[in-house]
Amino acid sequence: MSSSDYFLTCSKPVVFEQKITGSRFIGYLFPVSTVAEVENQLHQLRKSFYDATHHCYAWRIRNAQTGNRDSRFNDDGEPSGTAGKPILQIIESEQLENVLIVVVRYFGGTKLGTGGLVKAYGSTAKETVSQAEIIKKFLFRDGWVKFNYEFVSTFLNLCHKCEVLPGIPVYGDGVDYPVKVLPSKENEFKQALTEHSNGKVSVNWDDPAESTK
Repeated sequence: MSSSDYFLTCSKPVVFEQKITGSRFIGYLFPVSTVAEVENQLHQLRKSFYDATHHCYAWRIRNAQTGNRDSRFNDDGEPSGTAGKPILQIIESEQLENVLIVVVRYFGGTKLGTGGLVKAYGSTAKETVSQAEIIKKFLFRDGWVKFNYEFVSTFLNLCHKCEVLPGIPVYGDGVDYPVKVLPSKENEFKQALTEHSNGKVSVNWDDPAESTK
């Protein structure tokens, strides 16, 4: 299995709180997959902590279509680069994707300075992540394979060998099997199907771009 087959994220929301020089810092970590989910979580926190001084945050999301990673951060009134950026740096250093971290601050009366703010927001984000269950999300590519009945046994053996997940088959004039294939196993699986069927069996991908070719 290759690192290209999965990404790291959190399994469920986590909260962590600490006090630094009188200020109260509350860190929240959320699993998210869209910007709409980010906005919803921010909206809910702003309602719950309506009297907080700042709601600083950062998020990093994998684009399901392109595989690119999009990220944003916001200092929410703190000096530029002292809040959202150190939060994002924690997300990146932990190699997390599809996550949102929000640090809510209640000002305690003592200014921390730029260095103190960077440390406070960064440490709150880091401790919040340390409380989380980090899991792997596998990047299976969906497809389907059609063949004659006599090829079923060979097909299932190849799935096992190539770490491919076969779904529930549909029977008709032949057998249609949905499959989930890891990126690092795509070429191996395609070549194995070709070699063991004398070129008669191949993978048909469910991607819209593939279906138009």
